[in-house]
Amino acid sequence: MRVLINRTDAIGDTILTIPMAKAIKTQHPDAYIAFLITKPSLALFEKESSVNEVIVLDRKRSKLSQYLLVRKIFKKKKYDVYIYVGGTHLPSFAAIFAGIRVRCGLKSRWPSFLTLNSGVRQRRSSVETHEFHYNLSLLKPLGIDLGLEERAQFYPEIKLTDYEIGVAQAALKKDLMLTRNSSQVANYIDDGNYIIIHPGMTGHTLNLPISDYVRVMFKIAGSFKSRYLFLISYTSSDKKQIDAFKSEVEQLLVDDDQEFDSKYRPDIYYFDGGLRGLRDYMGVVSGTKLFIGPSTGPLHIANSLRKKILGIYSPILVQSSSRWGPIPREEERVKIAVPNVVCGEQKNCMGSDCPYYECMERVGVDHLVAEATELLKSNY
Repeated sequence: MRVLINRTDAIGDTILTIPMAKAIKTQHPDAYIAFLITKPSLALFEKESSVNEVIVLDRKRSKLSQYLLVRKIFKKKKYDVYIYVGGTHLPSFAAIFAGIRVRCGLKSRWPSFLTLNSGVRQRRSSVETHEFHYNLSLLKPLGIDLGLEERAQFYPEIKLTDYEIGVAQAALKKDLMLTRNSSQVANYIDDGNYIIIHPGMTGHTLNLPISDYVRVMFKIAGSFKSRYLFLISYTSSDKKQIDAFKSEVEQLLVDDDQEFDSKYRPDIYYFDGGLRGLRDYMGVVSGTKLFIGPSTGPLHIANSLRKKILGIYSPILVQSSSRWGPIPREEERVKIAVPNVVCGEQKNCMGSDCPYYECMERVGVDHLVAEATELLKSNY
């Protein structure tokens, strides 16, 4: 059986889809499994033994060019099964004209009703389960119907070699040596005394105010007497949030706010996660003591590496941790912070019409610091 899985959207989505390949291999060990993805997700597959082939779709090309290229590949590779999980539907149409017999996957929007002959109807906006479980449920047309206990063996996991981790850590140490002494750098990196804060995110999902991320950082630094280096993680798409973060830090330092202990200011390094590629970024994340951030790909990377996580989530149903939270959500290493409001919205924020408008401010800096402190002191 030759299977092609289409997940041509974000990194976090792809991380939650790779387990489908593992589930197929369990029941069909000889299956040949290919993934159709976008370029940012490519590095996720370098050590993934359950996937035989990865095809990168350039979404910057014209739609006609994408369609013709994919159809050509499909006809040449002679896949038996096409599974649509997320992203562009152009490959779904190409699958028809390439003669792929079984076309299954997520049946929700109109293109899926035209192109999938064995699709699974899911209303994911109702958030009856997690994205991970929704994805595995798409395998039912292939005779793969897993119970909850069986699914636990397929939780997302990222595999890095010791060599990759060593190279990433060495590169980070080299960067830090330009501004810090060697003993300080060794303490931060070799002993794993750094915390990653990833304040940025794209899209319309609600996020914590940038000023709150900064205040959380200052308070943790004071609580732990500047024991930790704070890596502020970002990519080019996060420029607006990072500029705001830097501005807020500078303002607090100038104000000498008595809310923070002036003896223990945070040691900050702005870490461009896109500079040396995703595998390097994952190598750096693998050494962190704690990851703090909203519902993004980096959070799913940290979770797949089984790091301690403080995840910040919107109360809107389709953005909630019920669908997008870290999985598995192990209590000793994962904490979720959500504003304490009654939100009846399913898809979109009501804006100023909502009595709890700008609700993410209600998550609370002190609450986040307490949660982070508990994670940092735990023995996991």
